[in-house]
Amino acid sequence: MGIETLEQQESVSSYEVPPQYKGWPSELVEEFISDGPIFVDDDKNVTEGKMRQGIIEASKKAEVDRETRKRADITERYNNLSVQQIAEFPDAQKAVWDVLARHVKQEGNIDDLSREEHYVLGKLQIECKEFKEQNPGQLFHINLPAGSIDEQVRDNLLYRLALKRFGSEGKQSESQQSKVRDEAVTPNVESSIGDRKNLSGWDANFELAKIAKQNNIDLSIMSREEYAQFAIDNSLAIDDDQLRMSTWQRNIPSFSRLITERKRRKAELDGSEADKLFAEFDYNMREKARTNDRYLGNGIKVRAGTKDSNSWLFFGINGSLEDSHGQTPKSYISLKDLGALTPNRFILFMEALRDAKYDGDIKSFQDLANQGVLLNDQLVMHGRTEDDAKLALQVAESFFGKEILSKGMGMDEVVDGKNRSYSQLLATKIKESIN
Repeated sequence: MGIETLEQQESVSSYEVPPQYKGWPSELVEEFISDGPIFVDDDKNVTEGKMRQGIIEASKKAEVDRETRKRADITERYNNLSVQQIAEFPDAQKAVWDVLARHVKQEGNIDDLSREEHYVLGKLQIECKEFKEQNPGQLFHINLPAGSIDEQVRDNLLYRLALKRFGSEGKQSESQQSKVRDEAVTPNVESSIGDRKNLSGWDANFELAKIAKQNNIDLSIMSREEYAQFAIDNSLAIDDDQLRMSTWQRNIPSFSRLITERKRRKAELDGSEADKLFAEFDYNMREKARTNDRYLGNGIKVRAGTKDSNSWLFFGINGSLEDSHGQTPKSYISLKDLGALTPNRFILFMEALRDAKYDGDIKSFQDLANQGVLLNDQLVMHGRTEDDAKLALQVAESFFGKEILSKGMGMDEVVDGKNRSYSQLLATKIKESIN
């Protein structure tokens, strides 16, 4: 290992992993926070980039520290074995390696996996399945990069399972105590409601996916309100992150599968002509938002807030909201083929809204491949009135037709002096109903 520079040491020590990401594999933290947009303001680019990198590095350090503590505990347990047990230990290691191989091939199952163990083995299961499909009859080898955190997790798991055979598994780590059930196991729908109440966010999302699969329910075709009610009915507190995400993610039962599918879908669009066109459009709109002339045409203008936003491009149509207070009615859509949403087509849609006498705003994602592909709300219309929001949805249905994947209506509100999105309000309703 190389010696860290002072700057690297400061980047780790200056940032902490946000509470919602603590205990997550660093690869997940990087996936969820690293795809930030590029700002016109270079200083903001530097600040945001340093913050994201600092959190990622802090997550990686926490991960290494966790596995180092595990290995120290394993070493202590091993040293306490009898001479006879130490002599038998290599045979125990061979046996647990076979158990791990069967788990990866989904021919068996290892119980009591920690979150990180579940994640690493889940990725191996996906690799094994894809390898078998592409190479029938050939043997899949479990190969992990030497020295990688995944290799450390796997090796510590093998040692732990081997020690368990001698009644010397040792104390569970915090992450093991908050274990995640293996996705290959069919969930018991009659499980304790109290156990389900301990799950939230993505863990709750994955458990809902397992319950839905057992009951032959396709969560992706539910409306946002139906999905929220399904969560309430099953005492699983999903939050606004899951409610905002594209509906295909609802049916995925684990982080390993979620990240694999996210990467696949991003890769399909990343660097494509559609992606390049939208990146250029994003840059041009940010530049225009910094000027006094922000009109794209009669009745359509770039909102000034676009230049400072870290996730959306904002536009005003006819009687724009400008500064909204109180309730804000909204409608939203997502598309089956995101690549078809070219900048020119988006502008044509805004012209259709203008011509239909829609008064309000519209916002779109900034990054087509890395952001848009993950969102349920790819185009969001904030109407001046509820009738405007309904009109916007009608125009969208007429303009995009069968290309629409999902659609809906909602209402943003100010609660205790803070702006709350419709998804946040639904998430609060879910938690209050479950509790």
